[in-house]
Amino acid sequence: MKKYSQDKLQFESADSIEFGDIDGGNKSVVEGDGTLRFDGDAIVWDDLRVSLERGKPGGSQPAWTNYEGGLYAYQFDNGEEIHFSVQLPHSWKEGTDIFPHLHFETTSDVAGTALVGLGLEYAWSNIGDQRPSPSHAITYHDITGCLEKEHELANFATYGIDGSGMTISSVLLCRFYRLAPASNDYPDPIWGLEVDFHYQIDTAGSRGIVTK
Repeated sequence: MKKYSQDKLQFESADSIEFGDIDGGNKSVVEGDGTLRFDGDAIVWDDLRVSLERGKPGGSQPAWTNYEGGLYAYQFDNGEEIHFSVQLPHSWKEGTDIFPHLHFETTSDVAGTALVGLGLEYAWSNIGDQRPSPSHAITYHDITGCLEKEHELANFATYGIDGSGMTISSVLLCRFYRLAPASNDYPDPIWGLEVDFHYQIDTAGSRGIVTK
């Protein structure tokens, strides 16, 4: 391996430059046109974030109410819902699974065993495709021993939402809702803070305006 100490390196005719575990396929690559790409374990993650105050209440509406001091947030009882949409960014590794989750807090201490039922209804389509029928990702998050306003993260889909065949700029129409578990249901409202989607990044952006 050669080591360089110059302030600037120039490779005028290289098709690409690779750094990292090249033989193992875990590397960062600078392509011939200067595009930066991540392969294998070099792929990084980020959050596609949806602040719930930007969503629109649906049929049974959560209460927009005082959280503390001058701060407000949505409170969700069972059956209440909010609607929003998200678009996959150009840095996303096309075709990979995405992992939705909710940031929330309880409105009281939890003395005994308790669960919070959370659901995400979604319909995901590429540009030019007919939107499919909606699907649901549901979780019953254990909040046993949770304190009031303790920041909780609940995964809607433990193994992610299948991204096979999906491309950048695809859009999910979504409905977040609270539902009651069959038993040990937490009886009080929860503060809904934010829905996020963990997604993988393999380039800094896309090479074309609408193509990866």
